[in-house]
Amino acid sequence: EATLDILDEATGAVRHVPRIMIEGEMFRLGPDGSIYQLDHATAVDISELPGGILKRDRNGKIIHFEGTRRTRITNFPSGTTNWERDYTVDRRGEIYVKNRQKNYHGLMNVEVFGTDGNRKRRAIEITCDGSLGPKVDPQGNLYMAECIKPLGQPFPKELEGRIPAGREGDYAWIYGSIIKYGP
Repeated sequence: EATLDILDEATGAVRHVPRIMIEGEMFRLGPDGSIYQLDHATAVDISELPGGILKRDRNGKIIHFEGTRRTRITNFPSGTTNWERDYTVDRRGEIYVKNRQKNYHGLMNVEVFGTDGNRKRRAIEITCDGSLGPKVDPQGNLYMAECIKPLGQPFPKELEGRIPAGREGDYAWIYGSIIKYGP
């Protein structure tokens, strides 16, 4: 069993939360201190569908979403790893999830789930499987990082002449645009 270490930025104290190690995890903290865990597999103590966003209390115990018997929001992986299935929890406790559509490595969308774990709406109709985000600001604006760049400019001009020969393609993957969507 491994632990999740949470740093309190105000005090510098680190809280160690015991948890079950599951491959491909990403964690977010809710406004009430609850822990949201996205994983690829089914934990041994969950009888729901594999994969998705699991809710835990601040001590790591699995809990139900507000007013329901659900402990997980199903989120199917889009392909190779967990990095392209990002999600965030806003200040109200709503969960913004990047979800795949029909094709495994195809287009994706961003769904919004309430504090009860039920789907509320689709916030972004189409995004690519390699985008990062969503992130949400206090006004409800959404932000996605996409691999969109000026035509013929695969990496920033500041890197011209500084990229090792044969590595240009690697740098093209780390360069793109931040797209802002209104609430």
